[in-house]
Amino acid sequence: MLSWISDDDLLSICKDLITDMHIKTSNELDFKNIVDPFSALFDIVINDISFDHWIKNEVIRQKQKTLQNKIGEFHQKILGKVAGWEDLGTGNNIDLVSKEKSIIAEIKNKHNTVKGSNLIDEFNKLAYAINYGYRGYTAYFVTILRKEKMNKPFVPSDSKTKTKPTENPNIRIIDGASFYEIATGSRTALSDLYNHLPNILSDFANIKAEDVITNNWFKRLAVNLPWG
Repeated sequence: MLSWISDDDLLSICKDLITDMHIKTSNELDFKNIVDPFSALFDIVINDISFDHWIKNEVIRQKQKTLQNKIGEFHQKILGKVAGWEDLGTGNNIDLVSKEKSIIAEIKNKHNTVKGSNLIDEFNKLAYAINYGYRGYTAYFVTILRKEKMNKPFVPSDSKTKTKPTENPNIRIIDGASFYEIATGSRTALSDLYNHLPNILSDFANIKAEDVITNNWFKRLAVNLPWG
């Protein structure tokens, strides 16, 4: 399906994500997460819905939050299967490494996944890595979803000292489409992945890929993203 990853790897990663979501999420409201009762009451009144309707919506919202975290791991696993790349798994300071390209990367799904005040911690992790374990490498802080293309030095503000670190051309912030291109050599790698997903996911659900692809929302959801 895609020239830069095997069909077996692609299918396996998608299947694992779906299976994991079924295992780790429930159709019941999870009170382990803090549920805001004030927000619930205003939501019910403003949207003129019942408590039962609100609970169904909240269950979906909780699942969506879990899924958003999983999507970051999804991209990490996908990129880790590209030739010359290694997925270092969760729990490490670095997500991906390519010894061939002398690149390390930290993958985040959205630009606001990490609070602005915590971005300096991400910078420090990358700086430490290229100064010690990966000397001579270029480090990328990757945010998959951005409306604009970006590949520039990563110089986040330090909220404690009110200063920015010294600019280092080997510590960079980059959007997902541009990083996929670096990793795979294909300018349209991320958009190709998106466009192929309906065919892949139709194997795991009672949906027709054609119905998804021809739906106006399929293209509208991605229209503002720099995917090629």
